[in-house]
Amino acid sequence: GSGDVKYHLGMYHRRINRVTDRHITLSLMANPSHLEAVDPVVQGKTKAEQFYCGDSDGKR
Repeated sequence: GSGDVKYHLGMYHRRINRVTDRHITLSLMANPSHLEAVDPVVQGKTKAEQFYCGDSDGKR
């Protein structure tokens, strides 16, 4: 809602790693004030991204 702190709304940012010259993606899930409530959502999002990227070992 409108009373949430900025980082409670989540964010997504893609940038270049200056050391490796490769793209990295930073993602912060929207979360309520009770931070542990977002844990299962983050686990599901991570598993889905691994699945759709073909990362069956969880190493990427």
